[in-house]
Amino acid sequence: MPTIKVVILKCETKFNLKLVSRFWSSRLHIKDMQYVCLFFKWWQQALFPSKCLVCLTEGDVLCEDHKIKSSLIVIPLKPDNLLDKAFAVSAYEKANVKKIIGSFKFSRHKAALVPMTEALVENLNTEDLAGYTLIPLPLHWRREHWRGFNQATLITKRLASRLGLKTECKSLIRVKNTQQQARLTATERAINLKEAFVWKSKIKPPERVILVDDVFTTGATLESATQTLKENGAKHVIAVVIAYQSLTRKEG
Repeated sequence: MPTIKVVILKCETKFNLKLVSRFWSSRLHIKDMQYVCLFFKWWQQALFPSKCLVCLTEGDVLCEDHKIKSSLIVIPLKPDNLLDKAFAVSAYEKANVKKIIGSFKFSRHKAALVPMTEALVENLNTEDLAGYTLIPLPLHWRREHWRGFNQATLITKRLASRLGLKTECKSLIRVKNTQQQARLTATERAINLKEAFVWKSKIKPPERVILVDDVFTTGATLESATQTLKENGAKHVIAVVIAYQSLTRKEG
């Protein structure tokens, strides 16, 4: 029998495990590998059932009481903003939204991806988005390496699958490891994001682009990425995010 190495990683809740199996022998048939993976998945669910991230009730990642109650929010933009439009489906201040985004980004709770993207799917009109290409807002490679993934890329790929849209996930690159925008003044934000992105492909960006991210706070990062896209040939760029965090509302 081939050796199976199981790496167990601790996740957001005490009892949530991620099982990663590595097979060192090429003799194991693909079908057998699928059975082994299914067994580990069943074993994990039997011993450590999923719980709501907010109230810890056994069941889905968000129980019925804490499911995201979403509606399309048109995010207000300044007249000189390079983004043409920006949309969210929830306010970031909601406890369940803040919890599920934090669990996804910082605790690597990948199951949180499903309710977040479904909230977008429920509120976006596919007819209005025909001809657009989804592009995730990139992380700097250091931050992505530390986190293990780019949350915007995962949202983009699932959203594209659900809506039947094209994606371009490799050409827009973040070359500057910037500080968090919310902690900076307007002048500092401009300096922080100057030349933060590049378009590395020899092919021009799509003319109509949807930039995807998880949270819209100041919008400066999305605008900087939009500037790079438009300088390289994009004509119309809109932003789509899970949550909108209004700094005015936050500060009173």
